Amino acid sequence: WCGPCKMMDKTTWVDEKVVGWLKAHAVAIQIDVDALPDLSKQLRIGAMPTVIVFRGGEEFDRSVGLQQPGELIEWLDGVRAGKTTLTALEARAAADPEHVEKRFELAKHLLDLGSYDRATDQYVWLWENKHRNRRANGGTIGFFVARGSEQLIGQNEEARHAFVRVRDAIEARLNQGEPRADDRADWVTLNGVLGDDDRTLEWFDRVKNDPAMRPEIERCSTDIEALLTERERWADRGRIIGNVDTYVGMRIMTQRMVDSQTARVLDDDAADATAMMRTSFFDEMSRVYGSLLAADRAKEASRVVHAVHRYQSDGKFLVTAVEWAMKVGQPLPVHLEWLRAARQRGQEVDGLAERVRAALDDHAGRPPTPNPGGE
Repeated sequence: WCGPCKMMDKTTWVDEKVVGWLKAHAVAIQIDVDALPDLSKQLRIGAMPTVIVFRGGEEFDRSVGLQQPGELIEWLDGVRAGKTTLTALEARAAADPEHVEKRFELAKHLLDLGSYDRATDQYVWLWENKHRNRRANGGTIGFFVARGSEQLIGQNEEARHAFVRVRDAIEARLNQGEPRADDRADWVTLNGVLGDDDRTLEWFDRVKNDPAMRPEIERCSTDIEALLTERERWADRGRIIGNVDTYVGMRIMTQRMVDSQTARVLDDDAADATAMMRTSFFDEMSRVYGSLLAADRAKEASRVVHAVHRYQSDGKFLVTAVEWAMKVGQPLPVHLEWLRAARQRGQEVDGLAERVRAALDDHAGRPPTPNPGGE
């Protein structure tokens, strides 16, 4: 199931130069982390692929992540010469101590090595300084700084105390009216890292109806949407979605790009990954539809369904959209029309149609409606 591992199996590990280097200088052993969980834990394997080099029975260096043949050989040559990744990363960071990306690479490697105290120091620095690099905030580095912090908390109680201090310092700036641009988003993210999401929801409930706070909510909308989804607060989630056409259009465009890339790659693994992404996309769009209905935004909600149905017109999304309408207690007469259209495309809808009809009758306070057509 590990995509990068499979890629290295197909490219790096069968490369002639890699095979030759290993035959000349090492004994290579590959383990399945799922089949050998105790050994994986003993070796502190937290991500795959992980390559560990031992000398004299002791770990000398490790590399985490996909490596192309040339990259692997360059690293192995360095190890053979007595150089470690840590030494190289420390030198890079020391030469440019304010460089966020270099400090991030050092922090990540220290975490991989299990050097938790030193890793914590680096991650604290990143939280306090990543605003200097606009790519770091809200981007890839920002995401991995949060995930690394979460891993550290699971391994080291002192790390929790350190990140609480970072969160509280951000909160103080917010309360004093002197925040940095991304302080609110970092505060929300750190609450999640620390398992203190209730703190975020308490703030959200205080400000959600204040139009002046809308921009601040939007700055951390991804985390708040995920939190509201986890707590099944569908109406609140529907209220914080901005321009629906833009919101949905961007996601459809992204999914089309994924579809296009997969069509050019004749690879079962890529096809499986794309199928999973498509399922996730349709599930998410169904939740968006239900959330908008729960927020009394029915007209905008209908545009979600029409846009997604144009992208895939086999009727499946019509069914899932109606299921979500029922989940949030918002049955509409148009749902029977959608189910009729889905049935014409081969989807099974009879049981769901009966539930919708019963719910509509219940809402109207009238006797059950006859069903001569069986839809």
